[in-house]
Amino acid sequence: MSLELSDAAKAGNLSLTRRLLKKEGVNVNETNSIGATPLMFASHGNHVSVIDLLVKNGGAAVNQADHKGFTALYYAASANNPAVVAWLADKGGARVDQASNVGGTPLYISCQEGRQEMVKVLLANGARVDHANNDGVTPLSISSYKGFEEVAKLLLTNGANVDQASIRGTTPLFMSSQLGHHKVVKLLLTKGARVDQAANDGATPLTISSQFGHEGVVKVLLAGGAKVDQTNSNGATPLILSSQNGFEAVVRQLLANGAKVDQANKDGYTPLFMSSQYGHRAIVKLLLANGAKVDQATNNGFTSLVISSLLGHPEIVKLLLANGAKADQADNDGNTPLSVSRLKGHLEVEELLLASIAKLEQAEQAAEQAAKAEVVKEEDGQLKKPARVCKNCGKEAARMKKCSVCKLVRYCSEECQLGNWKEHKKTCTAALKGGGTEK
Repeated sequence: MSLELSDAAKAGNLSLTRRLLKKEGVNVNETNSIGATPLMFASHGNHVSVIDLLVKNGGAAVNQADHKGFTALYYAASANNPAVVAWLADKGGARVDQASNVGGTPLYISCQEGRQEMVKVLLANGARVDHANNDGVTPLSISSYKGFEEVAKLLLTNGANVDQASIRGTTPLFMSSQLGHHKVVKLLLTKGARVDQAANDGATPLTISSQFGHEGVVKVLLAGGAKVDQTNSNGATPLILSSQNGFEAVVRQLLANGAKVDQANKDGYTPLFMSSQYGHRAIVKLLLANGAKVDQATNNGFTSLVISSLLGHPEIVKLLLANGAKADQADNDGNTPLSVSRLKGHLEVEELLLASIAKLEQAEQAAEQAAKAEVVKEEDGQLKKPARVCKNCGKEAARMKKCSVCKLVRYCSEECQLGNWKEHKKTCTAALKGGGTEK
């Protein structure tokens, strides 16, 4: 099929276009394999005189679309030809909001590319400022997502809905927060955007910006009153997500703004657990310094020490042990830090755990020896049963109450037993093992 007219229009050859239009049987709306017409080619090429000829003399169909739903005006907008857009809308009768197959309008594509002058022309010619594509994404949302502050300002000045959400529930504020455009975030907040409006999965602008480590956006959102511990559908907080992904600066900001250091998601994963799992030592240290519970377990009984031992993070293991993590605490299936490190062949981790266990055993032995030293000796140096006098008040009594754990000291009453606990716990085996008060 001959496409002479399309070729002439594409080249902007006015005289050839005029001659071809006079030929008998010429089809001014002829299409190529993708459905593009001569008018579309001329519009894309910014050939206003050829466009005028095709429409006024040839009767070209201004609103005819190609196979993707792109019209001549869409072609002109995508090529950033504002003069052509103005001519088609004003003189050619083009429908300025005619959308493509995926719902994108000329205004949408112009906002996506950050073309401020084109946006002005389209709005001046009646483009609907909140016309969304098939996913519910508006021109303001896409310009916010791409970080085009001036385009966003222009849309807002022309009445754009600052909180209009997409099918996924994402607002302009959410989308700009996701990509870290703190200036756009600040603009939207000054225009009344709801700071905690969540997407369908429960994620807020603070959630998504923390997840991706956008420190500047996090700062702006917190200053704008964002809820620091609001969770997504899985129960994850901004602190959990930033700890998981290793964004120390964001973690510091969240903690400084009162984030709960031990709040867990639905699986029981805390910020400490997530940072330990992924080997983020600086964050583990920071969380511990802010009071994180070192042995808090997940729903399946995994502690931070178990997961870091399993995955072979010796620096994390060392840090957790130094902060009192229990080397022998098992998960729900009975797996201990030592057993999982051996299973995976993490020799350095295994050595750290064995050293910690040995140290604990030494402390227990020392405690037992100290407790035995309290036993009263006979003159010949032989040990005898503990004297039947109250350890606290020194009174003798026929019936005495023993410490229920070490069995080495006696009390005449419960009051004396409790009164002596502060001193006795220094040598009581149960206390050194981390047990409770004597009974």
